Amino acid sequence: MLRIILYWLFCLLSISLLLICWMVFTGPRRPFSALFADLYYRYGPALSASLMLLPIVMMDVLRMSNKFVGPVMRLRKGLRDVAEGRPAQPLNFRDDDFWRDMAGDFNRAAAHVARAAAERSAATEEMTSPPGSTPVASKAVASKPAEIAVPVPAASGK
Repeated sequence: MLRIILYWLFCLLSISLLLICWMVFTGPRRPFSALFADLYYRYGPALSASLMLLPIVMMDVLRMSNKFVGPVMRLRKGLRDVAEGRPAQPLNFRDDDFWRDMAGDFNRAAAHVARAAAERSAATEEMTSPPGSTPVASKAVASKPAEIAVPVPAASGK
C-alpha cells in the first residue's frame, strides 16, 4: 500500500514540476512562490479529488494483484508438492482469478505423475516380491502384460 501512495506522490510531483516549467516558459517572469501559489489555486481541486480517489484505487490494485498472485502461489505450492513426491491437491482457482486454464493443465499433469509413480511402485513391488507370492499391486497394473525389451541386431549393409 505504501508503494501505491509513493507512486501517487511521485506522479503528482512530476505533473506539478511539468506545469511549473510550462508556466515559466509561457508566462511572464515571476517568483517561484507566485508560480506555486498559482499552481495550487488552479489545480488544488484536482489534487483534492485525486486524494479522495486514492483509497478506491488502492483497493482495486490490491484486488487485481490478488487475482494474479493468488493462483501463482497455489500453483507454486502444488508444483513443490509434486517435486517432493507428495500427492498434489487439485487446484481450483476462483471464478475471477487469472490463469484459470493453468489449473486444469496442472491437475492433468499431477494426475499423470501420480499414475506413473503408482505404476512404477507396483512394478518395483512385483520385481522384489519372492517367487510364488502374489504381489499386492493395483489390478490395472497387475493385468497389464510385462513388456520385455529384446535387443535387435543392427542390419549390416552387405
